[in-house]
Amino acid sequence: MQHPTRVIVDLNAITRNLALFRAHVGPHVRIMAVVKANAYGHGADRVAQAMAESGVDWLGVATLPEALKLRAAGVRNPILAMGYCPGGMADQAIQARVRVMLCDLSVAEVFSKAAMQLHEPAFVHVKIDTGMGRLGVWHDQAAERFERIANMPGLVVEGIFTHFSSADSDPVVTMNQVDRFNAVLRQIKRPAYVHAANTAATIAYPAAHYDMVRVGLGIYGMSPFETGSPQLGKFSALQPALGWHSGIASLKWLPAGATISYGGTVRCNEPRLIGVVPVGYGDGFRRAPHVNSFVLVRGQRAPIVGRICMDQFMVDLTNVTGAELDDDVVILGSQAGLTIDAVSVARETGTINYEVTTAILPRVRRDYI
Repeated sequence: MQHPTRVIVDLNAITRNLALFRAHVGPHVRIMAVVKANAYGHGADRVAQAMAESGVDWLGVATLPEALKLRAAGVRNPILAMGYCPGGMADQAIQARVRVMLCDLSVAEVFSKAAMQLHEPAFVHVKIDTGMGRLGVWHDQAAERFERIANMPGLVVEGIFTHFSSADSDPVVTMNQVDRFNAVLRQIKRPAYVHAANTAATIAYPAAHYDMVRVGLGIYGMSPFETGSPQLGKFSALQPALGWHSGIASLKWLPAGATISYGGTVRCNEPRLIGVVPVGYGDGFRRAPHVNSFVLVRGQRAPIVGRICMDQFMVDLTNVTGAELDDDVVILGSQAGLTIDAVSVARETGTINYEVTTAILPRVRRDYI
Protein backbone atom coordinates (compact mmCIF):
# COMPACT_ATOMS: atom_id res chain seq x y z
CA MET A 1 0.00 0.00 0.00
CA GLN A 2 1.16 3.52 -0.76
CA HIS A 3 0.16 6.81 0.80
CA PRO A 4 -3.05 7.98 -0.88
CA THR A 5 -1.79 11.50 -1.57
CA ARG A 6 -0.26 11.69 -5.01
CA VAL A 7 0.02 13.81 -8.12
CA ILE A 8 -0.92 12.00 -11.32
CA VAL A 9 0.85 13.32 -14.42
CA ASP A 10 -0.42 12.38 -17.86
CA LEU A 11 2.68 12.30 -20.05
CA ASN A 12 0.55 11.66 -23.14
CA ALA A 13 -1.24 14.96 -22.53
CA ILE A 14 2.12 16.71 -22.35
CA THR A 15 3.18 15.08 -25.62
CA ARG A 16 -0.06 16.15 -27.31
CA ASN A 17 0.34 19.72 -26.04
CA LEU A 18 3.89 19.79 -27.36
CA ALA A 19 2.62 18.64 -30.75
CA LEU A 20 0.18 21.58 -30.86
CA PHE A 21 3.05 24.01 -30.39
CA ARG A 22 5.22 22.16 -32.90
CA ALA A 23 2.53 22.48 -35.56
CA HIS A 24 2.00 26.14 -34.69
CA VAL A 25 5.61 27.32 -34.98
CA GLY A 26 6.49 25.18 -37.99
CA PRO A 27 9.53 23.04 -38.81
CA HIS A 28 12.14 25.82 -38.79
CA VAL A 29 11.58 27.09 -35.26
CA ARG A 30 13.02 25.08 -32.41
CA ILE A 31 11.14 24.50 -29.18
CA MET A 32 12.68 24.84 -25.75
CA ALA A 33 10.52 23.06 -23.17
CA VAL A 34 10.79 24.87 -19.85
CA VAL A 35 11.08 22.39 -16.99
CA LYS A 36 12.24 24.71 -14.20
CA ALA A 37 10.77 24.49 -10.69
CA ASN A 38 10.38 20.71 -10.98
CA ALA A 39 8.59 21.15 -14.31
CA TYR A 40 6.02 23.48 -12.75
CA GLY A 41 5.33 20.81 -10.14
CA HIS A 42 4.98 17.95 -12.64
CA GLY A 43 8.35 16.31 -11.94
CA ALA A 44 11.32 17.51 -13.98
CA ASP A 45 13.16 14.21 -14.51
CA ARG A 46 10.27 12.25 -15.99
CA VAL A 47 8.83 15.19 -17.91
CA ALA A 48 12.23 16.03 -19.43
CA GLN A 49 12.73 12.41 -20.45
CA ALA A 50 9.28 12.32 -22.04
CA MET A 51 10.03 15.57 -23.86
CA ALA A 52 13.31 14.20 -25.15
CA GLU A 53 11.57 11.07 -26.42
CA SER A 54 9.02 13.30 -28.17
CA GLY A 55 11.78 15.12 -30.02
CA VAL A 56 11.88 18.43 -28.16
CA ASP A 57 14.92 20.45 -29.20
CA TRP A 58 16.01 22.16 -25.99
CA LEU A 59 15.21 22.21 -22.29
CA GLY A 60 15.13 25.31 -20.13
CA VAL A 61 15.70 25.51 -16.39
CA ALA A 62 16.24 28.34 -13.92
CA THR A 63 19.43 27.21 -12.18
CA LEU A 64 22.53 25.13 -12.81
CA PRO A 65 21.61 22.62 -10.05
CA GLU A 66 18.33 21.97 -11.89
CA ALA A 67 20.29 21.31 -15.08
CA LEU A 68 22.80 19.05 -13.35
CA LYS A 69 19.95 17.00 -11.89
CA LEU A 70 18.64 16.40 -15.41
CA ARG A 71 22.10 15.41 -16.59
CA ALA A 72 22.32 12.93 -13.70
CA ALA A 73 18.97 11.49 -14.85
CA GLY A 74 20.46 10.83 -18.28
CA VAL A 75 18.98 13.76 -20.21
CA ARG A 76 21.30 14.66 -23.07
CA ASN A 77 19.38 17.48 -24.79
CA PRO A 78 20.87 20.96 -24.85
CA ILE A 79 19.89 22.67 -21.58
CA LEU A 80 19.89 26.40 -20.92
CA ALA A 81 20.08 27.62 -17.31
CA MET A 82 18.19 30.88 -17.79
CA GLY A 83 18.73 32.37 -14.34
CA TYR A 84 21.82 33.52 -12.49
CA CYS A 85 24.75 31.12 -12.50
CA PRO A 86 27.57 32.18 -10.15
CA GLY A 87 31.09 32.20 -11.56
CA GLY A 88 32.11 29.70 -8.90
CA MET A 89 30.00 27.09 -10.67
CA ALA A 90 31.58 27.66 -14.08
CA ASP A 91 33.59 24.43 -14.05
CA GLN A 92 30.47 22.35 -13.37
CA ALA A 93 28.48 24.09 -16.09
CA ILE A 94 31.22 23.67 -18.70
CA GLN A 95 31.90 20.02 -17.89
CA ALA A 96 28.19 19.16 -18.03
CA ARG A 97 27.84 21.14 -21.28
CA VAL A 98 25.04 23.21 -19.79
CA ARG A 99 24.43 26.51 -21.51
CA VAL A 100 24.27 29.48 -19.15
CA MET A 101 22.80 32.96 -19.23
CA LEU A 102 25.37 35.76 -19.12
CA CYS A 103 24.89 39.51 -18.89
CA ASP A 104 27.54 40.64 -16.41
CA LEU A 105 31.11 41.15 -17.61
CA SER A 106 32.77 40.03 -14.38
CA VAL A 107 30.90 36.71 -14.42
CA ALA A 108 31.67 36.30 -18.13
CA GLU A 109 35.38 36.76 -17.37
CA VAL A 110 35.24 33.96 -14.77
CA PHE A 111 33.59 31.64 -17.29
CA SER A 112 36.18 32.59 -19.90
CA LYS A 113 39.05 31.78 -17.54
CA ALA A 114 37.45 28.46 -16.52
CA ALA A 115 36.94 27.48 -20.16
CA MET A 116 40.58 28.18 -20.98
CA GLN A 117 41.78 26.18 -17.97
CA LEU A 118 39.54 23.24 -18.80
CA HIS A 119 40.32 23.43 -22.53
CA GLU A 120 36.60 23.18 -23.16
CA PRO A 121 34.25 25.84 -24.58
CA ALA A 122 31.68 27.54 -22.37
CA PHE A 123 28.43 27.86 -24.33
CA VAL A 124 26.53 30.97 -23.28
CA HIS A 125 23.40 32.93 -24.14
CA VAL A 126 23.48 36.69 -23.55
CA LYS A 127 20.30 38.09 -22.05
CA ILE A 128 18.93 41.49 -23.05
CA ASP A 129 16.56 43.51 -20.87
CA THR A 130 14.06 45.07 -23.25
CA GLY A 131 11.64 46.16 -20.53
CA MET A 132 11.22 43.36 -17.99
CA GLY A 133 13.45 45.21 -15.53
CA ARG A 134 14.98 41.98 -14.29
CA LEU A 135 18.08 40.09 -15.44
CA GLY A 136 19.83 41.15 -18.62
CA VAL A 137 21.84 43.95 -20.21
CA TRP A 138 19.68 47.04 -20.69
CA HIS A 139 18.94 47.22 -24.40
CA ASP A 140 20.66 50.58 -24.96
CA GLN A 141 24.01 49.09 -23.90
CA ALA A 142 23.38 45.59 -25.19
CA ALA A 143 25.24 45.61 -28.49
CA GLU A 144 28.53 46.74 -26.94
CA ARG A 145 28.19 44.28 -24.03
CA PHE A 146 27.33 41.44 -26.41
CA GLU A 147 30.45 42.07 -28.49
CA ARG A 148 32.70 42.22 -25.43
CA ILE A 149 31.41 38.89 -24.17
CA ALA A 150 31.60 37.34 -27.65
CA ASN A 151 35.28 38.30 -27.90
CA MET A 152 36.31 36.67 -24.64
CA PRO A 153 38.47 33.57 -25.17
CA GLY A 154 36.85 30.24 -24.42
CA LEU A 155 33.30 31.57 -24.67
CA VAL A 156 30.98 30.48 -27.47
CA VAL A 157 28.10 32.92 -27.61
CA GLU A 158 25.52 30.54 -28.95
CA GLY A 159 22.43 32.61 -28.33
CA ILE A 160 20.86 35.94 -27.44
CA PHE A 161 17.48 36.32 -25.79
CA THR A 162 15.02 38.52 -23.96
CA HIS A 163 11.88 38.00 -21.90
CA PHE A 164 8.48 39.64 -22.24
CA SER A 165 6.77 41.21 -19.25
CA SER A 166 3.22 41.38 -20.58
CA ALA A 167 2.74 39.04 -23.55
CA ASP A 168 -0.40 37.69 -21.91
CA SER A 169 -2.00 41.11 -21.43
CA ASP A 170 -0.52 44.09 -23.29
CA PRO A 171 0.26 44.04 -27.03
CA VAL A 172 1.65 47.60 -27.05
CA VAL A 173 4.23 46.81 -24.36
CA THR A 174 5.08 43.50 -26.00
CA MET A 175 5.64 44.92 -29.46
CA ASN A 176 7.73 47.70 -27.95
CA GLN A 177 9.95 45.00 -26.47
CA VAL A 178 10.11 43.25 -29.84
CA ASP A 179 11.19 46.50 -31.49
CA ARG A 180 13.91 47.06 -28.89
CA PHE A 181 15.17 43.52 -29.31
CA ASN A 182 15.23 43.85 -33.09
CA ALA A 183 17.23 47.06 -32.76
CA VAL A 184 19.88 45.15 -30.80
CA LEU A 185 19.93 42.35 -33.36
CA ARG A 186 20.61 44.82 -36.15
CA GLN A 187 23.77 45.97 -34.36
CA ILE A 188 25.43 42.61 -33.75
CA LYS A 189 26.55 39.52 -35.56
CA ARG A 190 23.52 37.31 -35.01
CA PRO A 191 24.33 34.07 -33.11
CA ALA A 192 22.88 30.65 -33.85
CA TYR A 193 19.87 31.04 -31.55
CA VAL A 194 17.71 34.10 -31.08
CA HIS A 195 14.76 33.58 -28.73
CA ALA A 196 12.21 35.67 -26.91
CA ALA A 197 8.77 34.06 -26.84
CA ASN A 198 7.27 32.47 -23.75
CA THR A 199 4.01 30.51 -23.99
CA ALA A 200 1.83 33.60 -24.43
CA ALA A 201 4.08 35.12 -27.10
CA THR A 202 4.42 31.79 -28.87
CA ILE A 203 0.64 31.66 -29.21
CA ALA A 204 -0.08 35.31 -29.96
CA TYR A 205 3.04 36.91 -31.49
CA PRO A 206 4.53 35.06 -34.49
CA ALA A 207 6.92 37.98 -34.99
CA ALA A 208 8.60 36.94 -31.74
CA HIS A 209 9.27 33.33 -32.71
CA TYR A 210 12.76 34.00 -34.14
CA ASP A 211 14.87 30.78 -34.12
CA MET A 212 13.40 29.22 -30.98
CA VAL A 213 10.46 29.59 -28.58
CA ARG A 214 10.43 28.83 -24.87
CA VAL A 215 7.23 27.06 -23.89
CA GLY A 216 6.53 26.25 -20.25
CA LEU A 217 2.97 26.69 -19.02
CA GLY A 218 1.36 25.61 -22.28
CA ILE A 219 3.17 22.28 -22.40
CA TYR A 220 1.50 21.37 -19.13
CA GLY A 221 -1.90 22.16 -20.58
CA MET A 222 -2.42 25.49 -18.85
CA SER A 223 -3.15 28.74 -20.63
CA PRO A 224 -1.59 32.16 -20.01
CA PHE A 225 -4.86 33.73 -21.21
CA GLU A 226 -8.32 33.81 -19.70
CA THR A 227 -10.57 30.87 -20.56
CA GLY A 228 -12.42 31.61 -23.78
CA SER A 229 -9.96 34.27 -24.90
CA PRO A 230 -9.98 34.64 -28.71
CA GLN A 231 -6.17 34.57 -28.61
CA LEU A 232 -6.28 30.91 -27.63
CA GLY A 233 -7.84 29.66 -30.88
CA LYS A 234 -6.61 26.11 -31.48
CA PHE A 235 -4.83 26.21 -28.12
CA SER A 236 -8.21 25.83 -26.44
CA ALA A 237 -7.41 22.15 -27.01
CA LEU A 238 -4.55 22.20 -24.48
CA GLN A 239 -5.00 19.35 -21.99
CA PRO A 240 -4.05 19.83 -18.32
CA ALA A 241 -1.55 17.13 -17.46
CA LEU A 242 -1.72 17.20 -13.66
CA GLY A 243 -4.23 15.82 -11.20
CA TRP A 244 -3.83 15.97 -7.41
CA HIS A 245 -5.58 13.22 -5.46
CA SER A 246 -5.77 11.92 -1.91
CA GLY A 247 -8.22 9.87 0.17
CA ILE A 248 -10.51 10.01 3.18
CA ALA A 249 -8.31 9.02 6.15
CA SER A 250 -10.93 9.46 8.88
CA LEU A 251 -14.71 9.77 8.89
CA LYS A 252 -16.86 10.67 11.90
CA TRP A 253 -19.93 12.57 13.01
CA LEU A 254 -19.28 15.64 15.12
CA PRO A 255 -22.10 16.85 17.36
CA ALA A 256 -23.68 20.29 17.23
CA GLY A 257 -21.40 22.77 18.95
CA ALA A 258 -18.16 20.92 18.10
CA THR A 259 -15.37 23.00 16.55
CA ILE A 260 -13.02 22.01 13.73
CA SER A 261 -9.25 22.44 13.42
CA TYR A 262 -6.88 24.94 14.99
CA GLY A 263 -8.45 27.98 16.62
CA GLY A 264 -11.93 26.49 16.41
CA THR A 265 -12.83 28.89 13.63
CA VAL A 266 -15.64 26.62 12.39
CA ARG A 267 -18.39 25.43 14.74
CA CYS A 268 -20.98 22.82 13.79
CA ASN A 269 -24.49 24.28 14.07
CA GLU A 270 -25.87 20.75 13.78
CA PRO A 271 -24.33 17.25 13.61
CA ARG A 272 -21.92 17.10 10.66
CA LEU A 273 -20.09 14.22 8.96
CA ILE A 274 -16.44 15.30 8.80
CA GLY A 275 -13.74 13.63 6.76
CA VAL A 276 -9.99 14.12 7.23
CA VAL A 277 -7.80 14.31 4.10
CA PRO A 278 -4.05 13.68 4.63
CA VAL A 279 -2.85 16.79 2.77
CA GLY A 280 -1.69 20.08 4.25
CA TYR A 281 0.57 23.04 3.80
CA GLY A 282 3.51 20.66 4.26
CA ASP A 283 2.46 19.31 0.85
CA GLY A 284 1.98 22.74 -0.71
CA PHE A 285 -1.75 23.05 0.03
CA ARG A 286 -1.91 26.65 1.16
CA ARG A 287 -3.24 27.54 4.61
CA ALA A 288 -4.25 31.13 3.90
CA PRO A 289 -6.02 31.73 1.74
CA HIS A 290 -7.30 28.22 1.14
CA VAL A 291 -6.14 26.67 -2.11
CA ASN A 292 -9.70 25.48 -2.75
CA SER A 293 -13.04 26.06 -1.06
CA PHE A 294 -14.06 22.50 -1.91
CA VAL A 295 -12.78 19.16 -3.21
CA LEU A 296 -14.52 16.40 -5.15
CA VAL A 297 -15.66 13.20 -3.43
CA ARG A 298 -17.88 10.64 -5.17
CA GLY A 299 -18.53 13.12 -7.94
CA GLN A 300 -19.88 15.72 -5.51
CA ARG A 301 -18.49 18.95 -4.08
CA ALA A 302 -17.32 18.63 -0.48
CA PRO A 303 -16.61 21.95 1.28
CA ILE A 304 -13.31 22.39 3.12
CA VAL A 305 -13.95 23.35 6.74
CA GLY A 306 -11.59 24.79 9.33
CA ARG A 307 -7.98 25.81 9.02
CA ILE A 308 -5.57 23.82 6.88
CA CYS A 309 -3.06 21.92 9.03
CA MET A 310 0.52 21.01 8.12
CA ASP A 311 -0.46 17.46 7.12
CA GLN A 312 -4.26 17.38 6.95
CA PHE A 313 -7.42 19.28 6.17
CA MET A 314 -11.07 18.56 6.91
CA VAL A 315 -14.07 18.36 4.60
CA ASP A 316 -17.78 18.38 5.31
CA LEU A 317 -19.25 15.18 3.85
CA THR A 318 -22.72 15.51 5.38
CA ASN A 319 -24.35 16.02 2.00
CA VAL A 320 -22.08 13.69 0.00
CA THR A 321 -24.12 10.60 -0.70
CA GLY A 322 -22.38 7.34 0.21
CA ALA A 323 -19.10 8.81 1.47
CA GLU A 324 -16.79 6.15 2.92
CA LEU A 325 -13.31 5.77 4.33
CA ASP A 326 -10.60 5.68 1.59
CA ASP A 327 -12.82 7.39 -0.99
CA ASP A 328 -10.84 9.19 -3.69
CA VAL A 329 -10.52 12.93 -3.06
CA VAL A 330 -9.79 15.19 -6.04
CA ILE A 331 -7.95 18.40 -5.14
CA LEU A 332 -7.05 19.25 -8.74
CA GLY A 333 -8.57 17.41 -11.67
CA SER A 334 -11.88 15.88 -12.70
CA GLN A 335 -14.35 13.41 -11.27
CA ALA A 336 -17.76 12.40 -12.61
CA GLY A 337 -18.00 15.40 -14.92
CA LEU A 338 -16.92 18.00 -12.36
CA THR A 339 -13.54 19.74 -12.58
CA ILE A 340 -11.29 21.75 -10.30
CA ASP A 341 -8.60 23.32 -12.46
CA ALA A 342 -5.57 25.46 -11.67
CA VAL A 343 -7.16 28.52 -13.29
CA SER A 344 -10.22 28.47 -11.03
CA VAL A 345 -8.10 27.83 -7.94
CA ALA A 346 -5.79 30.70 -8.89
CA ARG A 347 -8.73 33.04 -9.41
CA GLU A 348 -10.14 32.12 -6.01
CA THR A 349 -6.86 32.66 -4.18
CA GLY A 350 -5.66 35.75 -6.01
CA THR A 351 -2.67 34.16 -7.73
CA ILE A 352 -1.82 32.58 -11.10
CA ASN A 353 -2.12 29.02 -12.38
CA TYR A 354 1.69 28.72 -12.52
CA GLU A 355 1.87 28.98 -8.73
CA VAL A 356 -0.91 26.50 -8.04
CA THR A 357 0.95 23.51 -9.52
CA THR A 358 4.49 24.70 -8.79
CA ALA A 359 3.60 25.00 -5.09
CA ILE A 360 3.01 21.23 -4.75
CA LEU A 361 5.98 20.12 -2.69
CA PRO A 362 8.31 17.17 -3.40
CA ARG A 363 6.99 14.95 -0.62
CA VAL A 364 3.85 14.42 -2.69
CA ARG A 365 4.43 11.33 -4.81
CA ARG A 366 4.31 11.78 -8.57
CA ASP A 367 2.73 8.94 -10.55
CA TYR A 368 2.96 8.92 -14.35
CA ILE A 369 0.49 7.54 -16.84
